[in-house]
Amino acid sequence: MKLFGSLLVALFIVLMPQSAISKIRVVDTSSAGPMDIVWTSKDRHGRVIVHLYMYWGKTCPHCHEAMPFIKKMARENPWIKVHMREINDSRRNLIAMYNMAEAIGETHVAIPAFFYCGYLYTGWADAETTGAWLVDELKQCRGNPV
Repeated sequence: MKLFGSLLVALFIVLMPQSAISKIRVVDTSSAGPMDIVWTSKDRHGRVIVHLYMYWGKTCPHCHEAMPFIKKMARENPWIKVHMREINDSRRNLIAMYNMAEAIGETHVAIPAFFYCGYLYTGWADAETTGAWLVDELKQCRGNPV
């Protein structure tokens, strides 16, 4: 059943008419356009903060599996700032997801989508694989801020 739900979300995105995708990409209703993406920043002590943008859907089982790990990761690593954006009920978030993908040269997006340091990773297996890999990626970004 988990795979079926993920496939439905992927099919929704893949089978969306190209004209609809084009309309989504050109309309930017967010206050920060694609060129204003914050990948890293500094806290008041000058320490690097890495921004992770997670786009998720209410009906996406892999998204729901990832969320507890992502929230725990942020609690345990205060240098990670997580921006969780739900796309089912927010056209603005859906548009922002496509704009962010386009800004980094990506043409396909699925959820869960993780944007960080100019990269996009989609999907979720489990905390031991995807989660551990993502933490390592964010540590590398922290060491070489964008």
